[in-house]
This record gives sequence, structure tokens and C-alpha cells, in this order.
Amino acid sequence: MADRNLTPAGLYKMAERVCSRILKEDIGPGFFTVFMDYLHKHDNYSAQWMSLDSRKEEVAEMGKEPDIIRIWESIMTGEPMSGPHQLARLAIYIQTAVANSAGCKRLFSELGLVHTKKRCRMAWERVHKSSMVHMDIKQKHEEAGVTPKQRKRKFMEFTEAGSSSGEAAEQGGGSSTSGGSGSLDDGQRAILVEEISDFGVISCAIVEDEGFPSIKEDDDLPTTLELVAARSRVPIAPATSSSPTPPMATPGVPPRQRANAKVLILLASLFIYPATDNPTPWEGVDLYWKGGLEMPRDEESLHETLTTALMTGQGLNDSMDAEIRTEGGGRGDGAVVAKADT
Repeated sequence: MADRNLTPAGLYKMAERVCSRILKEDIGPGFFTVFMDYLHKHDNYSAQWMSLDSRKEEVAEMGKEPDIIRIWESIMTGEPMSGPHQLARLAIYIQTAVANSAGCKRLFSELGLVHTKKRCRMAWERVHKSSMVHMDIKQKHEEAGVTPKQRKRKFMEFTEAGSSSGEAAEQGGGSSTSGGSGSLDDGQRAILVEEISDFGVISCAIVEDEGFPSIKEDDDLPTTLELVAARSRVPIAPATSSSPTPPMATPGVPPRQRANAKVLILLASLFIYPATDNPTPWEGVDLYWKGGLEMPRDEESLHETLTTALMTGQGLNDSMDAEIRTEGGGRGDGAVVAKADT
């Protein structure tokens, strides 16, 4: 069973939709008649009327193919809204279309945004429709100026007016900039430049556009390439000088120590106990434990006093009791004294 979309009526419906979408205008009168004439090669769309055989013979001697665009332009009428004129314009649009994968890539990226891991159970028909709706909304927003338009890559060369412009155009086939002034506007900055024949032309244009002083105004300035690289913060190789010794590097400035900076103390330093006869400071927590050295010394003196009193059997007199209490400092040593008296 043949597909109904490939029938003459189906092909006309397809041509009608494409024509209204591409030309963005209503279908003119007589479009159906001229389309059927073209489909069956009648009247103005026959090979004899369009002189296809003679066109093929003319270009066959030169080894080329006939220019189909010129053939369609020869049968265009002067009425823009007529059916024959719209059919010729539609044919020219189709013949001049450049096949690329940009639209497919954008659609595939949109499919990835719609069909995610959490929404992986959606049917592909629904995913396709959602992606097409999203892309149509983005296009309408760009046309209305709500969102910025997507930048397109254009391969061309910027040339400078004058003799340098002519030479660059002959070498690389490039065209001069708008106005012939060599300056770059906002649209040209976004263009991806490829296969540049002369970088000096572009550097001069950038220098003029940024308002940098020219080489003629100041003889002490470096070359144009070094000037552009310095302004754009691009590191370049230093110019070779007569002196073989490299310049001295400036040492780095240590960061300023803040007053509230954190003090880092190693865990091993907490267990370092210095000798009592060492007057030099040590790395530890002596700053925080000021009584750490005094308490062991007082305990040793108290232990010697109690041991002497017990070994001699004389007991503690008032002077020794006062000394022990003074050395104890009221830290609970009275219990030890009372036990010694007993």
C-alpha cells in the first residue's frame, strides 16, 4: 500500500506547509495549479519551456553542472504574492540550503535536558514534542528580544584599509571590515577567526579600537604584538637582550601575620617537661600552664619536710606547720598535716 503522503495531494500539502513556514506569508492564488503543473512537467515547467537541454549543452563544454538557481530565477514573475512566484522562491530556498548538523545537535542537547534520569520513563514521542516546544519558545523569545540571540560562527578575515588591505585580500581572499576603518564592532568580536594570513592586521585593528597609542606617537613603545599581548594579559616570551644573565627575581613578600591568628601546637610538645634548671624558654604550653613548674617543686619540698619529721620522731612544730601550710597554698594539704600529727 502506497504512502498517502507521497501522492500528489500529500506532496501539495507538504509543499504548502513548508512554503508558509519558510516564506512566512500566506499561500497566494494559483499555487495549487502551478504546483501540479510542475509535478507533471506541464506548461511553464516543462523541459522545453525552461530550456534545460540547451543549458546542459552550454555548461557541458566547460565540464560544469547547470546552474539551477538561474533557471528558476528566469521563470519568476513580478508578482510577489502569486503562486508561480512563491513556488520559484520555495525552489530557490531548497536549492540554496546548506546541509549542516547544527539544528540536529541543538535538538539532541534539548532531548538530553528533557529526558533525564528522573524522567527516563517518558515516551520518545513525548520527549520529542517537549523538545520541539522548548526550542520554539526559545526562538520566539530571541525574536522578541527577551533573551539574547545565539552567536553564530563565521569564518572570515579582517583586513585593514589601504595597501595592507589589498595584499591581505589577495593572499587570504578576505574582505575588508565595515567602513574600511579597521575597527571591530561588538558583532565582529564574537566571530571566530580561522586561518588568519596576517596577525599584524588584526592586532592593529584591536589597538585602534581600544584607543592604545600608536607606534608613531611614541618610539619607546614595544612592537604591536607585544603591546596587544601585554594589554590582554597573555604571557609571551621575553625579548632577547644582549646581556646573557637573566634578571634577578623579586622575592615574594610574606603575608602579614594577623593579631588573632591561630597558634598551632603539636601534640608531642604537650608532653615535653623541661628541666627546672633550664632558664631558656621551651616549646610547649608554658604560656598557659604557669604553675606546672612550681607545683612539683612545692610538692618535693613538702615531701622532704614530712619525711624528716616522721624519721626523727620530733613531730611538727609551729614553724614547720606554718611552712607546710604556706607551701601548700591552701590546696587541701591540711589533711596530710593532720595525718602526720596523728
